[in-house]
Amino acid sequence: MTTRYLLLALLFLFMGSSVFSQNSDSIREKYSPRHPQDIKRIHKKSNEDKSKKISFNVLGYVKLLATADWGNVQNTSEFITSMIPIYPTVKEKSQRFSFDPRQSRIALEGFYQLTSKNKLKIYLELDFYNEEALTSYVPHLRHAYAEYGSFIFGQTYSTAFNVEACPNQVDFEGANSVLGPRHAQVRYTYFKENFSFAVAVETHLEDYTPYPEVDEVKDFQRYPDLVGYFQSQGKWGNVRLTGILRSISYTDFSKTKVDELWAWGLGFSGYVNVFNRLGMNDVFYGGFTYGKGIAYYISDLKGLGYDAMPDNNNIMNSLPSYGGYVAYKHAWSSKMESNVIASFVGLNNSSVNDEMIFDNTLYGAINLMYNPWDRINFGGEFLYGKNTNQKQDWGEGYRIQLMSVFNF
Repeated sequence: MTTRYLLLALLFLFMGSSVFSQNSDSIREKYSPRHPQDIKRIHKKSNEDKSKKISFNVLGYVKLLATADWGNVQNTSEFITSMIPIYPTVKEKSQRFSFDPRQSRIALEGFYQLTSKNKLKIYLELDFYNEEALTSYVPHLRHAYAEYGSFIFGQTYSTAFNVEACPNQVDFEGANSVLGPRHAQVRYTYFKENFSFAVAVETHLEDYTPYPEVDEVKDFQRYPDLVGYFQSQGKWGNVRLTGILRSISYTDFSKTKVDELWAWGLGFSGYVNVFNRLGMNDVFYGGFTYGKGIAYYISDLKGLGYDAMPDNNNIMNSLPSYGGYVAYKHAWSSKMESNVIASFVGLNNSSVNDEMIFDNTLYGAINLMYNPWDRINFGGEFLYGKNTNQKQDWGEGYRIQLMSVFNF
């Protein structure tokens, strides 16, 4: 059955252009989602210049974070609430301060005119945040994809991620429940003025806990994930329903064969513009996700091995996980705004007899963002996090973070 769903997905992706009309560049660009932390396109879009067969832009920004922590937060660049120590050492409890320039980015955006209506777009983006030491500045690949008409080939945000439903923040990770990974993928997207849908096959590292006796290799997937969404959109905002279907392959307890678990997830997300005035508006954001075996997709749970675990009877089970967030943006002026964010993540771990493993996390943020000129942004943000284990012991963390961004 797994092979059947994979073949059907691939057939849909590669034959989709003959079933649905080709999306023109103008429609695609109009509804191309952009994250608040994405590089700003200050220059004239070279794909608007029909006289050029080949054109490109170099763009990016220099970003500096100043971070002050009280209590337990160990990562200087991301406020990951699931990593707040519940039983901290003396050093972990101490205050700390840091400057961090590693989120600075550089990108190359190229266009090749293939038809009178469509261009092939190539996009490559790097930063220097590689999750190693604060003084390590090794380049890190964020995006690398080709886009033509309705199709994307390469690495970019997962199709599960409603990019536009994210509030503007200083925090690199953002709300702990957002479905925000970046994956290598092949995606088909169909756009209309008020409606769109997408379907993709995506790959990433496996993220489950193997049997204690098994030395498991988890650097590949046996089958890619199938991810899709249906979305209603307009000047008012968007509302999206997302689905994830995947299998988890693991070596069984006897080490004699590879078994599979089915996993799935559903998500609802969106944003709504309100109180329009003088070219400004406030915004409500929100999202909720529930599923089994999709912990990897949830920001706070990624990399912790919670897609699946052996239960008390030594049977491998996919674990239910869930999360949700609400946020509100208030525009003080055309150049200044504030965002308030509240988010939670939970894991149903009742089948696992381990009081020390993850149970839930809470996340809160409030900020002031200032954009005095097109190329310059400043921000200040207060963050709160709480990490609770199955024993119901918990640890808290607090952070004040300042940001400067200079675009080029």
